[in-house]
Amino acid sequence: MKSLILIFLIFFSFSSQISPSLDADTSLDISTGYSHVSTTTKYYFAILASNDLHGHFYPEDIEISGNTYSRGGLDYLAKYAEILKGEFKNRFIYIDAGDLYQGSLESSLFNGDIMTEALNSMQCKASTFGLHEFDYSREELEQKIKNSNFEYIAANIYDNKKKSKNAFGDKHVTSKVYTVNVSDTSFSDGEEKSLNGEQDIIKLGIVGLARNIDKKDIKGSGYEDIEFLSYKSELISEIKKLRKEQGCHGVILLANIGLECEDTNNKKLNMYTPTTAQGYCDSESELYKLISSLDSGLIDGVIAGQSHKQAHHWVSNVPVISSVDKGYYANVLYLHFKWNSKNKTYEVNPSNTKIEGPIPICEKVFNTTKKCEFINPESDGIYSTPTQYLFHKVLMEPVTSLSPIHDKYDAQWEPYREKICEIIGTNKILENENNGDFYLGNILAEIQTLITGAQISIFNTKLLSDTWNPGKLPKYKIKNMINFESNLCTFTMTGREVLKMMSILQSGDDKYYSTNGIKQIMTKDESNNYILTQVKLFNGYKEEEIILQKEYTITTIDELIKNGKSDFKNILSWYQTKNLKCDYGDISELVENYLKALKIVDVRKYKDEKNPKIKFL
Repeated sequence: MKSLILIFLIFFSFSSQISPSLDADTSLDISTGYSHVSTTTKYYFAILASNDLHGHFYPEDIEISGNTYSRGGLDYLAKYAEILKGEFKNRFIYIDAGDLYQGSLESSLFNGDIMTEALNSMQCKASTFGLHEFDYSREELEQKIKNSNFEYIAANIYDNKKKSKNAFGDKHVTSKVYTVNVSDTSFSDGEEKSLNGEQDIIKLGIVGLARNIDKKDIKGSGYEDIEFLSYKSELISEIKKLRKEQGCHGVILLANIGLECEDTNNKKLNMYTPTTAQGYCDSESELYKLISSLDSGLIDGVIAGQSHKQAHHWVSNVPVISSVDKGYYANVLYLHFKWNSKNKTYEVNPSNTKIEGPIPICEKVFNTTKKCEFINPESDGIYSTPTQYLFHKVLMEPVTSLSPIHDKYDAQWEPYREKICEIIGTNKILENENNGDFYLGNILAEIQTLITGAQISIFNTKLLSDTWNPGKLPKYKIKNMINFESNLCTFTMTGREVLKMMSILQSGDDKYYSTNGIKQIMTKDESNNYILTQVKLFNGYKEEEIILQKEYTITTIDELIKNGKSDFKNILSWYQTKNLKCDYGDISELVENYLKALKIVDVRKYKDEKNPKIKFL
């Protein structure tokens, strides 16, 4: 009897660890149909990579035609890590490619701590520096690095005062060696090799490169002594140390440097190999140029970020993975090592290296696409109801390991999920466009005008950092969109000054600015560039000439007109601000209150396709 009880308890203990609810044989496995990397017959390292998370710990909620689902969120990214670690054990690594903190409400609310705590829990092995790590003061950044259980890797940052590349403390390193004992005899490639001493060890080196940043783009303070060094020279120097002095068998580059690749298959989950047909990557991309300039075999793979674009491509025979921002997707690089019996060492086998991705970070997926992206309401029937799914035969569900973080922060986060208003009149995502005359830019420019009573509104759309979906709009989406803690200002200009200002802005670095209260015509010059050739007042119904001597009230955000950020630096070089008033309050609060009172936002009122605010001839 005791034996039967013991058998029952062992069985119960084992079965309780199996994911519940879905039958692995009959349920949707998004990786089914692809040749999985063997975890028992080949020496594979599985490297899960995220990039440009921008502080998005919580998922984005989507509600379409009665279907409710979500995408993103570290609970589901952590689940992928849990699954892969269960398969590959100590040959699994999770790495992040920078821009970890800034860009979300929750990260701002909790000063980035929620992201540090989450990546600590996920046992992240390394991150690097993007532009937005430097939005914090140096003191704050160094504290975040100190609180991390992982290193920040960057070989190209130098502190001229300290005379050191470890600019931000002991956890800022130039490279790292990840050492794995592979002496388990169940792993065999069928080649003779010794399983004794150092030959049981595979060493993977990781070199980091921070994005080379123009000092004027750094928002935080305390970086006067920091210098960004050459990518190539620092990378080559560090790799030589890893391979010769540390005895690394392979080297990965971790870099918040952009690569842009063609959209072909870019969001189709697949197991990619060096021979998989894919679209091309832009040879003018910063990362492409760097990789192409290196000698063959110098690096064995790249974990990248910054461009917010999908990449699961090979550049000069080097596998590169990168993903979109906000944690909606991730990729897995399977790096294969083989035993070189002649040299008595391990080495990377490029022909067997694979990339799985982009894997969707979702609560549920549509079984027709195996993705969870926003869909048009009319397409709801085509996509069917979102469903739970499997990855590598394991049910995808929130991990329990992040529960302490939820217990700490969820109560403070919950009020920001309140639905503020409803977006109607479109089935498309409201997002940033490059012509200055689009729904989202026009909505925000008009709100500025209505709040301040100004005659002309100017909105720098490069500051927009999120998208709005049709349907009910939660409070956190408003905060994420304009989460730059800026205030509204008004000032006055003569008509002549208005014309000069608009001509400068609409040909500047951040063109084309969204506006309210004026209409503009852009015409190509001899160099085939658009220049502003006509500006008129416009109240939504009729046009009026701008009177050169008359004073007009303009509204924009404070960091432009007070601090000369973006193209306004070229305005303040000749314009002395008049009647400057900046006591309207935080723009995100003003937009939230306005939309809450409005309740319904019909976007058709904000853009006339037949009579645009900016006409390009």
